[in-house]
Amino acid sequence: MPLFGLGLCLFNGSVGLAALVLSLLVNGVVYYYFKKEIAKNLLTIHYFSAILRCVNQLLDFEKTAEITNILAARYANYHF
Repeated sequence: MPLFGLGLCLFNGSVGLAALVLSLLVNGVVYYYFKKEIAKNLLTIHYFSAILRCVNQLLDFEKTAEITNILAARYANYHF
Protein backbone atom coordinates (compact mmCIF):
# COMPACT_ATOMS: atom_id res chain seq x y z
CA MET A 1 0.00 0.00 0.00
CA PRO A 2 2.77 2.54 0.77
CA LEU A 3 4.36 1.75 -2.60
CA PHE A 4 1.03 2.38 -4.28
CA GLY A 5 0.84 5.77 -2.52
CA LEU A 6 4.35 6.65 -3.65
CA GLY A 7 3.56 5.62 -7.22
CA LEU A 8 0.36 7.63 -7.15
CA CYS A 9 2.37 10.68 -6.01
CA LEU A 10 4.07 10.65 -9.42
CA PHE A 11 0.75 11.05 -11.25
CA ASN A 12 -1.36 13.04 -8.79
CA GLY A 13 0.55 14.50 -5.86
CA SER A 14 -2.28 15.33 -3.48
CA VAL A 15 -4.12 12.03 -3.92
CA GLY A 16 -0.86 10.08 -3.68
CA LEU A 17 0.14 11.91 -0.50
CA ALA A 18 -3.29 11.27 1.02
CA ALA A 19 -3.02 7.56 0.11
CA LEU A 20 0.47 7.41 1.62
CA VAL A 21 -0.65 9.03 4.88
CA LEU A 22 -3.71 6.77 5.04
CA SER A 23 -1.59 3.66 4.52
CA LEU A 24 0.85 4.77 7.24
CA LEU A 25 -2.04 5.29 9.66
CA VAL A 26 -3.55 1.90 8.85
CA ASN A 27 -0.16 0.20 9.25
CA GLY A 28 0.35 1.90 12.62
CA VAL A 29 -3.07 0.87 13.93
CA VAL A 30 -2.60 -2.74 12.78
CA TYR A 31 0.91 -2.87 14.27
CA TYR A 32 -0.15 -1.65 17.71
CA TYR A 33 -3.24 -3.89 17.73
CA PHE A 34 -1.22 -7.03 17.03
CA LYS A 35 1.53 -5.94 19.41
CA LYS A 36 -1.08 -5.70 22.17
CA GLU A 37 -2.51 -9.10 21.26
CA ILE A 38 0.91 -10.74 21.26
CA ALA A 39 1.88 -9.07 24.55
CA LYS A 40 -1.07 -10.80 26.22
CA ASN A 41 0.44 -14.18 25.33
CA LEU A 42 4.11 -13.40 26.01
CA LEU A 43 3.92 -14.46 29.65
CA THR A 44 2.34 -17.77 28.64
CA ILE A 45 5.01 -18.31 26.00
CA HIS A 46 7.70 -17.51 28.56
CA TYR A 47 6.33 -20.06 31.04
CA PHE A 48 5.97 -22.69 28.35
CA SER A 49 9.56 -22.21 27.19
CA ALA A 50 10.75 -22.47 30.82
CA ILE A 51 8.87 -25.76 31.18
CA LEU A 52 10.46 -27.06 27.97
CA ARG A 53 13.91 -26.06 29.25
CA CYS A 54 13.30 -27.95 32.50
CA VAL A 55 12.09 -31.02 30.64
CA ASN A 56 15.20 -30.92 28.47
CA GLN A 57 17.41 -30.72 31.57
CA LEU A 58 15.55 -33.63 33.17
CA LEU A 59 15.97 -35.73 30.05
CA ASP A 60 19.70 -34.98 29.98
CA PHE A 61 19.88 -35.87 33.68
CA GLU A 62 18.07 -39.18 33.09
CA LYS A 63 20.42 -40.05 30.22
CA THR A 64 23.44 -39.25 32.39
CA ALA A 65 22.07 -41.33 35.25
CA GLU A 66 21.32 -44.20 32.86
CA ILE A 67 24.85 -44.15 31.43
CA THR A 68 26.30 -43.99 34.95
CA ASN A 69 24.26 -47.04 35.98
CA ILE A 70 25.36 -48.98 32.90
CA LEU A 71 29.02 -48.15 33.50
CA ALA A 72 28.71 -48.95 37.21
CA ALA A 73 27.20 -52.34 36.41
CA ARG A 74 29.83 -53.07 33.74
CA TYR A 75 32.79 -52.18 35.93
CA ALA A 76 31.37 -53.36 39.28
CA ASN A 77 33.86 -56.26 39.45
CA TYR A 78 36.91 -54.09 38.72
CA HIS A 79 38.89 -52.65 41.56
CA PHE A 80 40.63 -49.41 40.71
